[in-house]
Amino acid sequence: MNNQILLQAMALDLKRIALAYHAHSLKTAERFLKEVMQRKTYLTVNELPEEALLLLSFLDNIPEEKSLIKRADDALMLSTLFISFSTRLP
Repeated sequence: MNNQILLQAMALDLKRIALAYHAHSLKTAERFLKEVMQRKTYLTVNELPEEALLLLSFLDNIPEEKSLIKRADDALMLSTLFISFSTRLP
């Protein structure tokens, strides 16, 4: 799979994570977070810009955050940024 499709799929899953955290549905959020982490392993890292690699490192911080609202906000922010990066990829 190419990076553009993977980033778009990750962005959609991150949006679902944000919605699940806002609804206090932790099982759903954890399931989609697992999906995001799995898709992260499929990315061709050497073809991504450095900014995208920095954002990918923030994915690991989402489950460690204590506040559910902060987790949701981080997931939504990353979702928006991944969509932006995916439009710039070939």
